[in-house]
Amino acid sequence: MVDYKTNSSNLYLNANLVPSAKVRLHGTLSYNKSKSEYDPIEMDDPSARTVDSDGNPQMTHATYDFSGVHEYSNLDYTIVRFSGGFDYLLAKDITWTVDGSYADLTDDSGGWVYGEESGSLYMIRSGVRLDF
Repeated sequence: MVDYKTNSSNLYLNANLVPSAKVRLHGTLSYNKSKSEYDPIEMDDPSARTVDSDGNPQMTHATYDFSGVHEYSNLDYTIVRFSGGFDYLLAKDITWTVDGSYADLTDDSGGWVYGEESGSLYMIRSGVRLDF
């Protein structure tokens, strides 16, 4: 048995403003800091269990080193997201929308399995919403 420990801190801030009957503004800020890790895995070397009549290991061709396996599931990252936008009422049940968002991920775990995963994302969306 091993223990998997997770510590996570989250902060969310949302704001909505309706300056007129036709305009609605909105924004969000979110912050997440997470760290998770396994305890080291203690496993016997199976080649030491299988021996021939002279006491020699029978599985000497294999290497059973589990000393770093627990680190593959370690997580240590921070993600910050900003988003905002507005809705403009063009006519009854027809709204023009514009939204933008930015996210920044910082991977402090060293990039074990999938490599370094730090990066940023920018997105702008616009469209027309029909309410019916």
